[in-house]
Amino acid sequence: MKKNHHLHRQIHLCLIILLLLFCSSSQVFAAARVNVKNTRIKLSATKLTYNKKVQRPKVRVTYKGKVLKEKKNYIVKYSKGCKKVGTYTVQIIGKGTYTGTAKKQFVILPPKAQIMNIYAETAVATVAIKRQTTQTSGYQLRYATNSKLKNAKTITVKGNKNNTIFLNGLRAGTTYYMQTRTYMTVKGKKYYSKWSSTGHCTTNRETNSTHQSATPTPTPTPTSTPVPTPTPIPKADLPAHDQKENAPAKYTYEIYGLDKQKADIYTDCLKPLFIKTDNPDPNSFSLIFNGNDSRTSAYRSGSSRFFDDIPLENNDSETTSLEKVKGGYIKYVKFFEAGTYTVEFREYSLSGYTFANTVTLNVLDYD
Repeated sequence: MKKNHHLHRQIHLCLIILLLLFCSSSQVFAAARVNVKNTRIKLSATKLTYNKKVQRPKVRVTYKGKVLKEKKNYIVKYSKGCKKVGTYTVQIIGKGTYTGTAKKQFVILPPKAQIMNIYAETAVATVAIKRQTTQTSGYQLRYATNSKLKNAKTITVKGNKNNTIFLNGLRAGTTYYMQTRTYMTVKGKKYYSKWSSTGHCTTNRETNSTHQSATPTPTPTPTSTPVPTPTPIPKADLPAHDQKENAPAKYTYEIYGLDKQKADIYTDCLKPLFIKTDNPDPNSFSLIFNGNDSRTSAYRSGSSRFFDDIPLENNDSETTSLEKVKGGYIKYVKFFEAGTYTVEFREYSLSGYTFANTVTLNVLDYD
């Protein structure tokens, strides 16, 4: 009896020890499982810019300084699409000793805008923005008289085709700083691109005649001094601009759109054109649109321009709307009606003009 009782006690003790070992191991295993919400999750980027491609930021998960491994410790799932402008979600699902699900979000912003040109006058300015054809609902422009754009005024323009903004009520002889950006409306929410680099222009000063009061001109007192006999002015040889010659042109001429949208021209939008030529004299040739069509107008760039890779050269001539740059000239043209325009390059000499080249431009109706 004593032996059996001793045996029972030993069996009972072994069962208790096994039960304690099982409970402690279960507690240790349970303690080792970590919810991914308690880890540190970081995306490689939370704001991306639309680039016509699918974009998914990389995920980095750490726990107590240890970098976890994807597919071993967690699984990553992205929202569908991740290409167009909008908000997208990343799911991090725990695996192995890591449990639970955590979520992170990132946004894809519309393409960045760029100021192409500013044409400033006395109290108004025309700002040409590089047109974005996709994932853009419109543009914003902010401007102020300080370079930090404090208390700047903001103008919102609907429609991605309306890339020319007109500023009115400006002060004469004042420098204005400005930036632009695009926006895209998705399900009632507006997404804005980053602001462009800062451009600036200075409005023209008012002429003295606008400030002077109307003072009567004194009547000169007649004198008995005899009037001198006028000296005949020698006759100068001027170019015969209306007489066509059959001689070949001395120089070559080509035309390009600086914004790489040569065939995408709209009415009422200022269009920068690059004229590639080896002609050193801008006054010896001209561009004729449909035989001097009144539906077009040419401009200089004003007091500021934004083609940093094409520096101006000797830009002090006021006798032509062309601006000298390396390899040719820049000309700004605005079309007031849609249609097909034939551009003729005419090269002039004292005896007449010669057709140098002909280019066709297709202008679309903005409306």
